[in-house]
Amino acid sequence: MKTIRSDGSTGLPGHCVDVVLLYDILHHLESPDDVLHELHRVLKPSGVLSTHDHHLKGDRLQQAIESSGQFQLTRAGTLTLTFAPAG
Repeated sequence: MKTIRSDGSTGLPGHCVDVVLLYDILHHLESPDDVLHELHRVLKPSGVLSTHDHHLKGDRLQQAIESSGQFQLTRAGTLTLTFAPAG
């Protein structure tokens, strides 16, 4: 397991990450689309993006993730949303 604290390039090769946990951070990012692009780049096609943000509830969080066109919702839990890489 590796923790990456970056709002830009991770330096990781493409399609090498199984799971990304993005919790209570999206609302802090200056360029969330850039971060989502990088997460999409490094996630394996079978990878998972799990997210929750107490400032972006429900539909707002889903819209923030899906608006990049790079992720699609696969599961809406009680507190978390789970996405898969699109395309």
